Amino acid sequence: MNQLLKWSKKDFFKDGTKTAYLVSSHKISSQYDFDAQGYWLQILPSKPSRSYSYQPILNDKFFREFLPVTKYGNTHLNRMTDPNNYSPNILLKMDAKTAEALLNKKKQTFYSALKVKIIFKKLSEINATSPQIEFTYHLLSPIIEIFEDIALTKKIGEINLEKVAYQKKK
Repeated sequence: MNQLLKWSKKDFFKDGTKTAYLVSSHKISSQYDFDAQGYWLQILPSKPSRSYSYQPILNDKFFREFLPVTKYGNTHLNRMTDPNNYSPNILLKMDAKTAEALLNKKKQTFYSALKVKIIFKKLSEINATSPQIEFTYHLLSPIIEIFEDIALTKKIGEINLEKVAYQKKK
């Protein structure tokens, strides 16, 4: 284990961090909202864990603990974790013509890409053969790019977390 730890400090997560993209799929669970002019999507973090820290929908080792460091990241976390006032949805603005074109393509899944910084948190020795590695992450950009394909080649829009519309509970 000491050799692995030594290697990790040298090459992997050289300074304890790694810049990456968090890519997630999103099912279109609602109809096009003509009043808001777009689709409501669940974008991380949107699901509480048992320990009351909020996690993204996917349960990946690197993206388990969202710890924002920016004003827009903190605002986003606060909105997504306020179940009394907000649904865990943000608006992907899109004109009706573009929405209709996607509907005609039978697109029911969108993909989001967010630039993040992953930070090595700690190595816990559960047992000698399988240590538990923990990471946190935060957003490096307020822009969430939205694509219609998993290859992330057909961009259909973006959401700016500094100017985002959160869905209020009715």
